Amino acid sequence: MRKKYIPWILRSLLLYMSAFSQGTLDKTGGRSFFGRVVDITEVPFIALVIPGSRATCTGFIVAQKWVITAAHCFEETQKDAIVVIGTNDRVKWSNIIEAESVFVHPDYLVKHEESDIALIKLKHKIKISKKSKIINIASKGWPENVLRRRCYTAGYGRHMTTGSSGLLHGGQVSVGIGPYPYDCSGLAKKADHLIWSNRNESEPICFGDYGSPLICDSEAVGIGVVSFPCGKSKYGVGCGESYVDGYVSVQNNFNWLKSHISCLPTSCNKGY
Repeated sequence: MRKKYIPWILRSLLLYMSAFSQGTLDKTGGRSFFGRVVDITEVPFIALVIPGSRATCTGFIVAQKWVITAAHCFEETQKDAIVVIGTNDRVKWSNIIEAESVFVHPDYLVKHEESDIALIKLKHKIKISKKSKIINIASKGWPENVLRRRCYTAGYGRHMTTGSSGLLHGGQVSVGIGPYPYDCSGLAKKADHLIWSNRNESEPICFGDYGSPLICDSEAVGIGVVSFPCGKSKYGVGCGESYVDGYVSVQNNFNWLKSHISCLPTSCNKGY
């Protein structure tokens, strides 16, 4: 079932390469500013996450009652969260499901960025349709002898071209894994297992993108979770500034995910 997404991912990559060769991509801005606006039917596993604080994050559907997102989206409160399914715009809510529980990774406050992952258990099952589907997640580690991977991410972050914050849009990133080779002074502690991208060669994330899936190698499999931007300043960086973006590895947190979800889509498709 997931193979139907592959042509879309390949098409997106070709569009990116074409735009790059023609000089139409602004590399100082990138994805969160000039990324391609997409329809939810192209990325039906994407969900809009609204914590009780009413800040906006993105998440992705991994079972009919479960959504993965970033833990830091719930730093203010884990109460009264809702998830919006099947929307192209964060201000247009139609299919709303309340959260039954929010589970923040227990190591988040200790390991901080490397454990910036959370699970939302919904009160009701998501109805599978062309606008809402389950995505597989990675159960295997980073490929051996592979330094960089061409990936894709989509979310509800800022989009300057349209003048709107919250339109669903996506773009390409080139990512590596391990200790940061670039300046990143904002980390709470040294991180050896994060996935990262450099904004000089990838399109940056921005605010509402946090919690989006990182999809790699032209396969509709989530390998990471969009976590944070980082730079030379310990106070962080703004959207589009040319530093580093960090992603939490799904595979490194696979056992924790399995402890909550009895049937992950990697091993079965029952959607519990």
